[in-house]
Amino acid sequence: MLIARISRLSLSDVRQVAAICFLQVLTACALRYVGLPTLRRGAIGLRRVARSMAGGSEARAIWALEASRRILPGLSTCLTRALVAELVLASPHRSVMLTIGIRRGERARIEAHAWVHRDGRVLVGGPSASAYVPLISWDAPAA
Repeated sequence: MLIARISRLSLSDVRQVAAICFLQVLTACALRYVGLPTLRRGAIGLRRVARSMAGGSEARAIWALEASRRILPGLSTCLTRALVAELVLASPHRSVMLTIGIRRGERARIEAHAWVHRDGRVLVGGPSASAYVPLISWDAPAA
């Protein structure tokens, strides 16, 4: 099924999804060894390389991030996608905000969600972001 879907994509789309998946795997591994603030600061130097790897327009990068959820189930969490989105979509001229929010879920459990937005528009993290109370927001670190 996955191979059938991939065969319908252009080579450019496959390359873009592969790059986004690679960046998410790196991000997920890094999150296990360094704290979130350290990871975000360290990623600044990789922003230009990440943008050239992910290539394409903002809309295609967002599409590739959403597609990666099905390719990397369990690894492609909202936080890893948000961190990669921040890395790929932020630029000196167009900043993005990474926000982590919480809500009370079933049986009064606290649930968290991460999303990236710009100018009041959620880019990555979907419509469910509005169900969460923002806990912390960060501007993308300057490159």
